[in-house]
Amino acid sequence: SIQLLILNIPTSTPPINSNNNNNSNNNNNNNNNNNNNNNNNNNNNNNNNNNNNNNNNNNNNNNNNNNNNNNNNNNNNNNNNNNNNNNNNNNNNNNNNNNNNNNNNNNNNNNNNNNNNNNNNNNNNNNNNNNNNNNNNNK
Repeated sequence: SIQLLILNIPTSTPPINSNNNNNSNNNNNNNNNNNNNNNNNNNNNNNNNNNNNNNNNNNNNNNNNNNNNNNNNNNNNNNNNNNNNNNNNNNNNNNNNNNNNNNNNNNNNNNNNNNNNNNNNNNNNNNNNNNNNNNNNNK
């Protein structure tokens, strides 16, 4: 008798496990997204640092400008004070000179008056002497 052996051979290749592929793709996508997010965060941090540095530089510049302005104001005030002191000294010198001139003038006037008085006295004495001589001669 003839016996037949029937083998169960599939006629097509088994389907690829699509779940595994999808999971792997999802993982890759997630990794890429995470990397992108990290890069964005790093960029944002860098930008923030740059902005902070710029702000600090601006603040420093402003402080320097303020210091320069204060120094300039102080210098101007000192110059003004020096000018005022010089003017006061000049005024004092002028006053002293005027006082000296006035004193000299007063001294000159006094000397002139004394000279005049002396002259008058001398004249009077001379006149008196002349009169006495005349009187003596007439006796």
